[in-house]
Amino acid sequence: MTVQFADTPLSPLQERPEIASLRVGVCDLNGVLRGKRLPLSEAAKALEGIALPMSTSLVDLWGADLAHSPYLDAGDPDGVALPTGQMALPMPWLTPPSILLPAAMMRPDGSPSPLDPRHILARLCARARDMGLTVVSAVELEFYVFNGKHAPQGLAAEGVLDLADLSVLEPFLADIEQACATIGISTGAVLSEGGGGQVEINLPHSPDPLAVADQALLFRQVVRGVAQAHGLQASFMAVPREGSPGNGQHVHLSLLDGSGRNVFDDGSEAGSDLLGFAIAGVLDQMSQASLILAPHGNSHRRLHRGHAPSHTNWAYDSRFAAVRVPSGAPAARRLEHRVAGADANTYLVLAAILNGVLDGIEARTAPPAPFQEGANGPPLPLGWVRARDAFAGSQIMKILMGDEAHGLFLALRDQEAARMEAPISNLERTTLMGAL
Repeated sequence: MTVQFADTPLSPLQERPEIASLRVGVCDLNGVLRGKRLPLSEAAKALEGIALPMSTSLVDLWGADLAHSPYLDAGDPDGVALPTGQMALPMPWLTPPSILLPAAMMRPDGSPSPLDPRHILARLCARARDMGLTVVSAVELEFYVFNGKHAPQGLAAEGVLDLADLSVLEPFLADIEQACATIGISTGAVLSEGGGGQVEINLPHSPDPLAVADQALLFRQVVRGVAQAHGLQASFMAVPREGSPGNGQHVHLSLLDGSGRNVFDDGSEAGSDLLGFAIAGVLDQMSQASLILAPHGNSHRRLHRGHAPSHTNWAYDSRFAAVRVPSGAPAARRLEHRVAGADANTYLVLAAILNGVLDGIEARTAPPAPFQEGANGPPLPLGWVRARDAFAGSQIMKILMGDEAHGLFLALRDQEAARMEAPISNLERTTLMGAL
């Protein structure tokens, strides 16, 4: 049975006879995988595409349908979940073991769904190619590891670059590395971050942003699944614990011309004019894109604290800036975008950053002066409501997302905000009952 899957995304089935089922998943607008479980007898059918409701892309963080969705109003028609080409992910932590086939949502006529975030990023990649540019990018993701409500025993309460913390987590980290290797993801450096049980893992640079986002999506599944197998819980929530540093999603990006030369490199420490134009474009759109970079109410708890940015600024080799130009060899000159949280949809994050980069290069506007202490630049929108309003009123974001996805992304945020605000909090009860 497995031989027929050689040279397909399901080729891992050949080496894993213990796998008993198949899962097909598409990424919704929140960056969450949703889909179906199929018996292995339907694996060949899955490679050709399976039916999923178009509304699969339009559910909130808790899995509830978007109220008054135009797709529900039309009878909830099916689309087609078509494999992306990314290698399927073995899931040995499940009992019995399964395998996950990543897919993208298509309309019934075979055209891309306007609500699938992978297609939104694909449009930006095509725009870069039309400009004669290859986008090289990479993602660093931070997450917390918990044992119950706390970090596993033996971890420091605050552990920046603590090798002892990594030693405690070694079996867990080794299993992540092994699981990633099965689908061709080579994990890079692993750091112990500032919060107890907080880890950062660097994913590899790639000349294909779609592959970068695909790998980030699957990496989250690996981390959560391996944690489950170790009796732990892993969280990419922006701020999962009061008083501790938040989880970021840092994006490194450079551009190659047709000859493979890094256009941000002019042989100097400062970088080329094109680097400055790209930074200017990213900064110009940063506040408008803040609902993509910090999409949930909890996301904004991370900003304005610790190393997380609070202003639209840039600097050379400063981890307090929103956009950092790392030091190093000129040939590796790149920008590092540090605003997005680990909870943000990587497809949309990369699309928003790339849109700013390309618009900046086309406009050829010089950036402001690099960040200096006491000259922070304009503040990022403080809070969910301001971020929502900046996104809602942005024509640039409408073009980036497409009118339909832009409006429905806003509707999802509003639905989530209404649910978050509905319960009466303990703080309200304890502080206001006697005062009012």
